[in-house]
Amino acid sequence: MSEWDVTKTEYNEGDRISSINNPTWDLDHEFSGIPIINKHNPCGYWSKGYTPTPSSGEIPIVPIDTYDVWVKSSGSYAPYSYSLVAFNDKLYMGHTHCRLIEWNELSSSSYVTPIGTNTGKYISDLISFNDKIYGVRNDGRLLEWNGTDDWTAKTSNYESNNFVPKLVIHNGLLYASHYNPGRLMVWNGSNAWEIVATYSGSTPYIISIVSNDSTILLGDNSNDGVNLFSARLFQWDGENALDLVANGWGIDTAIQSLAWFNSNVYGGTSPSGKLLKWDGSEAWTEVAPKYGSQTFIRDLLVAGGRLFGCTGGGYSSGSFGNLLEWNETDAWTLRASYAYNVCEVPKIRLLNGRIYGTSGWKYVYLIRWGAK
Repeated sequence: MSEWDVTKTEYNEGDRISSINNPTWDLDHEFSGIPIINKHNPCGYWSKGYTPTPSSGEIPIVPIDTYDVWVKSSGSYAPYSYSLVAFNDKLYMGHTHCRLIEWNELSSSSYVTPIGTNTGKYISDLISFNDKIYGVRNDGRLLEWNGTDDWTAKTSNYESNNFVPKLVIHNGLLYASHYNPGRLMVWNGSNAWEIVATYSGSTPYIISIVSNDSTILLGDNSNDGVNLFSARLFQWDGENALDLVANGWGIDTAIQSLAWFNSNVYGGTSPSGKLLKWDGSEAWTEVAPKYGSQTFIRDLLVAGGRLFGCTGGGYSSGSFGNLLEWNETDAWTLRASYAYNVCEVPKIRLLNGRIYGTSGWKYVYLIRWGAK
């Protein structure tokens, strides 16, 4: 049997192949049906070499291209939300005063942590690590969710509110970026953040981070008087230093988001909303210009072998909050446009083959890429 010989044993819902309750594939048979290939229409995109199981928590298919709008949750919350994570077939959103919201897709939601001692703080990022949810406050305090109804503090505050960290897992350890001054930090697994690496030149203001098996890269938002329009990229040398590996690009001041895609590093910028590709050595190359009036590429997500970006306008009113897809050559393609007064989409995540986002600012919804 060839590696693409897979027979549908149930029915096609349009964006996934499933039975009533679980996705079902028959991989052990004498091939007699139509093979599902890596770009089958209308089933979506199949992740080659992946053997799905009901317990995997993720179907390697994203919605078909006729999906063109955001569909919002029935419930909403007051601002703000900057973070979103998929965990155990549910979505969790960081909210004002560091409260954690649990979502059952779009149908229902509830708080699963109290305000407690987090008044006035917010969750800068959320991550699933060692089968638990961790959130990090804007002042650097790392929080661990107990799985039911509260946070447990795993570190104290770190210096000041200028931490504003983003989280990443690298070689089994939990790392965080430090905004000002720009640093790479690692959690000691017990009670503290430790400084891993700093930059010897003009201070970067780190706002994005990404890793693969070999390295960690960080993007900044700097205006140091020398590199007026910065949007720099830094790489951890594996020891104690951050090396500058790409300088600024045009009028862009920030690398808002980073992603690995097809063995390359891409950065989403502001204020011109471009997509840049790192050459692997010392420079950026522009691979997609600004799409319409979209000024910030808030997050990048690789899903189903495709690269998506979500947009914003610097937390200001306007027709932002779009979902874009890169055409893999030279442009963004619009997949879902501004709706429901959603002015920002700070985060997008994949759950059960569907792309979800948090609406972030002004009106907080859980939104999903869907069909009219």
